[in-house]
This record gives sequence, structure tokens and C-alpha cells, in this order.
Amino acid sequence: MLLSTYIGSIVRPIHTIQQIVVDRPVGLGLLTLLIVAILNGVVSFGLGFDTAAFDEFTDEEISVGVGFVVIGTILFVAFVAVELGFFSLVVHLISKLFGGDGAYTGMLAGLMMLSILSLIPVIPGLLDALASGIGEATESEASPFEAISVIVSLVVFIWTIILGIILIRENYSLSTGMAVLSGIASLIAASIVAIVLFIVLIIVLAAIVVGLGIATG
Repeated sequence: MLLSTYIGSIVRPIHTIQQIVVDRPVGLGLLTLLIVAILNGVVSFGLGFDTAAFDEFTDEEISVGVGFVVIGTILFVAFVAVELGFFSLVVHLISKLFGGDGAYTGMLAGLMMLSILSLIPVIPGLLDALASGIGEATESEASPFEAISVIVSLVVFIWTIILGIILIRENYSLSTGMAVLSGIASLIAASIVAIVLFIVLIIVLAAIVVGLGIATG
């Protein structure tokens, strides 16, 4: 079911989302979210994290180590889980206000399952990181994968928004227009909380790195 759902979110989006709304696979959705968050966390903190962000906190030179990647990934997973759960609740409440009739678990399961799409830009991102590393050693030109990664990320972002609107429409039996309005209102409300949570995440990460020194080595 997982593989067919993942593929279906691209080749048969409406049918796939309708099936998710009916089945409400919260367990499989949670598994998907954990896998996605862990992989994105490892890539972000292991390859794409700029330790210069901590220069104002300490005079010591900081390098990314295994401890930093592990702790950073755990915090990132917690951040994603809390934010997605909260966003699903916001969408649920706003969609209800707009006259929708659907289950919170349908929305939550759908968003968790659709999170698999965020792994698509990881591949060109990894290739860009590897090519950039080789480029630094050989003093070659910038990696062509950087532009590809940006384009793929943009396409996935737009497609995810479209699927999110379809999910709201199907789960709450709303018109497409009302689903769009619900999505916009929910995104604005959830973004404010996401910013606050992200700031807290950075502060906690900085405290761990500077206080315990787990990022060295």
C-alpha cells in the first residue's frame, strides 16, 4: 500500500487522496513521516548545515560531528511532527468553519503520506553536495546539480500545495474554491507557529552545541 500510495500521489493524485481519506492510514502515515524527517534531518545537518551560524555564540571552532547530526536530526523530527500535527488541526478547524464535514485523522494521515514528496529534491541535493565537494578540491566550476535541485524543489513545492488543496476538498467535501481559502487561511496561521518553533529549535540546538560541545570532531 505504501509504494502504491507514493506513486499514486504523482500519477493518480485524486484517486489516491480519495483512498487515503477513506482508509485514514495514520499508522502508515506516521511511519512515512518518521522516515522522511529522519532522512531530511540527516542530510540537512550532515551535509548542508553551516556551522558559521554559531560564530556569535562561541569563539571556538565548531565542526559537524556524529553527535551533532544525531541530536539535530532528533530535534528536527520532533519539530516536523509537532508542526504537522498542529497544521492538520488548524486546517480541520478552519475547514469546519467553512462548512466542511470530515475527520481530523483523514487530514493528518493525508499530510503525513504526502510528506514523502519532500524526499524527491534530496537526490539532486546530494549530488550537488558531492559535486561541490569535488569542485572545491579540483577548483572546477559550480555544480550543475544546484540549479536542478532548485527547480525540482520548486516543482515539488507547487505540486504538494496542489495535492494539499485536493486533500482538503476531498476530506471535508468542500468546493475547490473553499478548499483553497481554507488552505490559505490555515497556512498563514500555521506559519506563525512554525516560525516560533523553528526559532526555539535553533536556540536549543545552539545551546547543545556550545554547552556540551557535541558538534566537535
